[in-house]
Amino acid sequence: MQKKTKRSSDYNQIAETLKRPAFYKLGENVSIGEGCEIIGAERISIGNNVMIRKDCWLNIVINQNYKKKTGIIIDDGCQIGKNFTISVSNRAHIEQNVLIGANVYIADCGHAYENIAIPIMHQGVSSETNEVSIGEGSWLGINSVIVGNVRVGKGSIVAANSFINKDVPDYSVVAGNPGKIIKMFDSVSKSWRKVYNDEDIQFILKNRVDSSELSL
Repeated sequence: MQKKTKRSSDYNQIAETLKRPAFYKLGENVSIGEGCEIIGAERISIGNNVMIRKDCWLNIVINQNYKKKTGIIIDDGCQIGKNFTISVSNRAHIEQNVLIGANVYIADCGHAYENIAIPIMHQGVSSETNEVSIGEGSWLGINSVIVGNVRVGKGSIVAANSFINKDVPDYSVVAGNPGKIIKMFDSVSKSWRKVYNDEDIQFILKNRVDSSELSL
């Protein structure tokens, strides 16, 4: 029986399969730019109509014991700017229609440093249980950093160059290092209002009506 010869198109198809990471889930109409590095793709889920621009880094820090659990979830309709980094030991969830600027950094952990007899690079991560979530329809400005056990609320804005390590309520604008809430959407006046202290923040939160009236 004559041995079947592989065609060049077959080799091309195999080569493309080897290049393509085996994602936990990969939706339709997904664009991933050149130069992106993806580590632990089997724990990464990407929805439909997602754009990830060039030179981004999606990194699963710990992969041995979590093979069946998603670590990074990027929901439908997200647009992610170039040089974006997301590094996760446990879980990060970017909800639908989030806009992320260039050079944004998201991580659910940092480097452990408690033992001065061991170089920091060999001490592992500071947490394996934290979760980061970015609420639906939010906007993370250029060079912003979100680290730790943090939720950025739905429809919120993180200003350029901000550092966030605490929760941000829905429909808020946060800026600075460390991040501080400077505006919130008031459900009574139906407008964005400046806030100056915790009393202002609590007043607006108390005024907020049923979430259906604040839906995107």
